[in-house]
Amino acid sequence: MNLIQNIEGVNKTALKLALLSNVIRINAVKSMKKATFIVSNRAKENISGMHGHVRHIKTGNLRRNIKTKVGWTGLYELEGLIGTDVPYAPHIEALPDGGFLWPALMEVGKEALDYFNEQIVDTINKGGFR
Repeated sequence: MNLIQNIEGVNKTALKLALLSNVIRINAVKSMKKATFIVSNRAKENISGMHGHVRHIKTGNLRRNIKTKVGWTGLYELEGLIGTDVPYAPHIEALPDGGFLWPALMEVGKEALDYFNEQIVDTINKGGFR
């Protein structure tokens, strides 16, 4: 009887860990999406001429077409992408006054990464791991 209880206990623990893992994976994606939005929003502000960036906007096409994408590239590898497929974007990014996407990453990248890390730690702590 004790052996059966121990096996059941192990199974319940394994199930809880699996569920927690799914919670962590779901929250990691949500947190990465928010982190990419922090950077993409700053890039859009940079295109608009905020934060000291000089811009001459004609149509707003580039700003509207900055997109984010988040997904798992492996079992434990989560990737957040920020970019655009607007053909002239690389030319704007290479302008002498610093572009829009790279400066955004330099300006708020640490904030975005800190947000992501805080959310993961909070998720783990809520799951009972300390």
